[in-house]
Amino acid sequence: MCRVVDSAKLAEAVLPDQDGTDVRVGDLWSERPVALVWLRHYG
Repeated sequence: MCRVVDSAKLAEAVLPDQDGTDVRVGDLWSERPVALVWLRHYG
């Protein structure tokens, strides 16, 4: 299933990077193109 996401709302999201530091998603794509991959974990 594919869903359309509001990029303005997504830009405000804060996620941890590979080092655990919180990063605002919008700051990433202001510097360079970004590919976001959502993984669902059933654990």
